[in-house]
Amino acid sequence: MFSSTLSAQEKEWIEHKSEESKISFKFPNKVQILNKELNGIKSQVFQTKDLTCIFGIVASRFEKYDFSHEPITDIYKEMKEGSLFDKTAVLLNEHSSIYNKMLVKDIKYSILHKKMEYTYYKRFIFRGHYIYQISIGAMNRHANELEAKKEKFFNTITFL
Repeated sequence: MFSSTLSAQEKEWIEHKSEESKISFKFPNKVQILNKELNGIKSQVFQTKDLTCIFGIVASRFEKYDFSHEPITDIYKEMKEGSLFDKTAVLLNEHSSIYNKMLVKDIKYSILHKKMEYTYYKRFIFRGHYIYQISIGAMNRHANELEAKKEKFFNTITFL
């Protein structure tokens, strides 16, 4: 009985590719795709959820900027503040790294929603004309699953 439950949880994730946003990734199930535009910036939003976690990717194309050559300090600060807009949001951790010659900024934050505390991990990747916001979150009572799925999810991200 336990092994069948485990194998159902460990099912193969589904690969999704977007030629438009130049990204490939895996989600644990079907993806919902939304196309948005705000202040002339076009974004593709990919999202899904499973029993414990919420997954999302926002790929925003900035025609006027090439983030391979532009300083990102101010725009990152704005995007981070936008992620922490909720009055209950608390920034728990923040760090930077380099991945395949791309600047990566990671934040971990918590929010209260309907008296339940959620933790989110968000990764900002600055690549060419794109900023990718890659996130996963869950209720704190699912912290172990969130940690395991975060690593699996983040490791599926590749660029076309």
